[in-house]
Amino acid sequence: MPLLLDALAYLLFHIFYAMTAVFPEKFVYFFAHPLAFVAEKVFPKKKRETCARIRFAFPELSAEEVERVFRGMVKHIIWTIMEGMYFMRRGKGWLEQAIKYQPSPGVPGVEEYRKRGTIFFSGHIGNWELLGAWMVSKNLPLVVVEKPQRSVWVRKALEALRRKSQLEWISKDEVDFRELVRALKSGKSVGLISDQNAGKRGVPVEFFGRKTSTFLGVAYLQKVTGNPVVPIFALREAPGKLRVEILPP
Repeated sequence: MPLLLDALAYLLFHIFYAMTAVFPEKFVYFFAHPLAFVAEKVFPKKKRETCARIRFAFPELSAEEVERVFRGMVKHIIWTIMEGMYFMRRGKGWLEQAIKYQPSPGVPGVEEYRKRGTIFFSGHIGNWELLGAWMVSKNLPLVVVEKPQRSVWVRKALEALRRKSQLEWISKDEVDFRELVRALKSGKSVGLISDQNAGKRGVPVEFFGRKTSTFLGVAYLQKVTGNPVVPIFALREAPGKLRVEILPP
């Protein structure tokens, strides 16, 4: 079954990638709605697990609101994939009109980090892949640590997107922290997505009242190098419309 689903996802990816060359963006983004409905039916176990976690984190939500949040999450993931397709198709020009950035008063802007190694961290919020592409487009040299994808076709698609953006990346399974330290000391910045369960490799923390494990990478790099730690996000405002927010170090 996993191979069949992987093959179906591969087929859908290339169908929609072809559509990005022909149809207006709003037309292509519309298909997130029926695809989200289909995903509910194809992955009932995943839906039950996700809805249970939403109810745990937000007990005040009604059953209908939990369902609505779940469908919104699925559509968001589909839009994120479609936005990556448009970037691969149209490049930096599309990125400029898709992502807006207005520095907050009193907060260092992206240009202030171009010549100093910075430890940027984000999460699976908005469009994290296009965030890296945007940072490189702003002449900010960046190395990101990524989690390898089990699906071969997903891995190849992400590698194509990163090559398009000229982004450097290292697998978390192969990362040598000394390499990241050298990158920071040479003036490059390092990007980490820090919101996943680290298992035995992390330290225990409490999250929404439950014990889990978080990665040490951000804290380790800061302690060793003394370089600033900066939260950064590309938040979704609409399909194909994102807003970058950089928080104070």
